[in-house]
Amino acid sequence: MSTLSSRHPGCDSCIAVYDLDCSPWTFDFANFLYCASHHFLSLGFNRFKVFIVLPSPRISLYQPWISTQGYTFRSASDTLRRVQALLMPLSSLFPGVANAQVFYTRKDMLKELNIHSRIFPAGYFAHFPLRLPPKLPYNYVYTNGIEDSIQLSDSDLLTAAEYLENIGITHQFVCITDRNQIFTPERNLDYKLLSDLAALITQVGLQSLIIPDKEISSNEYPAGAIIATEAFYNISLRAAIYQLAFFNYFPSTGPVVLAMFNPNVDFCCPLYHSTEKILEYHIKETGYNTALPSPWNTRFRHVASKVNDKRMALRIFSSMLKHKASLYSIHPY
Repeated sequence: MSTLSSRHPGCDSCIAVYDLDCSPWTFDFANFLYCASHHFLSLGFNRFKVFIVLPSPRISLYQPWISTQGYTFRSASDTLRRVQALLMPLSSLFPGVANAQVFYTRKDMLKELNIHSRIFPAGYFAHFPLRLPPKLPYNYVYTNGIEDSIQLSDSDLLTAAEYLENIGITHQFVCITDRNQIFTPERNLDYKLLSDLAALITQVGLQSLIIPDKEISSNEYPAGAIIATEAFYNISLRAAIYQLAFFNYFPSTGPVVLAMFNPNVDFCCPLYHSTEKILEYHIKETGYNTALPSPWNTRFRHVASKVNDKRMALRIFSSMLKHKASLYSIHPY
């Protein structure tokens, strides 16, 4: 992928505002960065700044929406730690981001703006924080594809390769991303599916690597699988592991964006939870049916299928993994 370089000396005037009063402090931030990149590219600017505004302690008009998504208000210090652990590292993966700054209040943020500032998302201003329209990522993806999105340096990949060697990865591997959350637990990976995935990976002749959903996970993992605990909280390491993996499996979980926005990552992410309700909600919110082919889906990159249960998800994964293994002359041991 090509590296973005500034074509305009005035790119400092391009500001993407991510307001946590109306946007979640989750991996969804990658959607925002992707859209901001292509918004400013359409204006002729390849670089932009990101301003992250911490949520206000009061319950605003925008907090109820956050609550319906399963997020609860955190103290400023807790939220700041989350921003530093997730949002800031995500910013560093997108080459269009010149730098990212955190502000405790919108008033502080406004001091950095002027009449020449170009603001994304369009329509944002201090008294009316605006969340990213759900349809926008799909509009940009259908128009522009995902090139020039997430980019990893040679140093990132080398560091990840050394880490993998240190924890026992000796040959090509498949990475499974675990999910173990109270919120929408039907999206979680259960032990039976984890075991079946690991057994299939071994049958093909590859190693199994699991990235846990918590630094100290309560989940029981299949014997023989290698657990990459550090990748839980190290975003650049996690992103590099996905790129180095022969293949990846995701449940319906936030970290899948690190694969979706990186064309160098092969992966499978079936949506098998409450399929009909999820599809109905998603179509209503975005106007797009994720059960249909999309620019994200290629021969070895498959996101969002109309999957009835986890057994069907396993069959999709098996088909894709075995097909790629046969093309790369990988045989069972």
